[in-house]
Amino acid sequence: MPPRNARTRKPTPVAPARTRAAYLQLSDRDRDIHERAIEGLHLVRHEGLSVTAAAKRTGMTPATFAKRTGAIYADARGRLRARRSDRLYTQMRFLAPDGPFLIGVSSSRQRSQVGAYWSAVERFRETGKTDRLRPLRGVTIRADGRSYRFVTEPKTLKRIARAGRLGFLELYSTAA
Repeated sequence: MPPRNARTRKPTPVAPARTRAAYLQLSDRDRDIHERAIEGLHLVRHEGLSVTAAAKRTGMTPATFAKRTGAIYADARGRLRARRSDRLYTQMRFLAPDGPFLIGVSSSRQRSQVGAYWSAVERFRETGKTDRLRPLRGVTIRADGRSYRFVTEPKTLKRIARAGRLGFLELYSTAA
């Protein structure tokens, strides 16, 4: 349970998790809200939903959505908008030659890279086409102080799939 303000008995506000330490300190409930807020940002930026519609779809109010992301602002007309990028930390599944594992990503750019990679892997798994994997050959991502290279070799992906470790997974971590 989050700490409470003794005078008002309201829960102490939770700041957006921008570091691994802040993310790991979130309670399960706050981590769920954090992940839903990140999903809401994706809906605004990539699906074209309004901030209000994205907040409702992810089960929170626009005010909570704004507080939990720190990436919402009111434009000159007073409409709520999402900033083009953010520095929110989360854990996502990543693929190594021996199978998937979790990495900590700390920006919307990194989340987009990992999401595009998994989309390319899923396309390869379903069709055998490597066109979306090609731009990721030799590309690395820096996460949690380490560099990770995207696995793009068809032979390696086929081997991982034969081992039963390549089924399309939940992209974001739901457990610490």
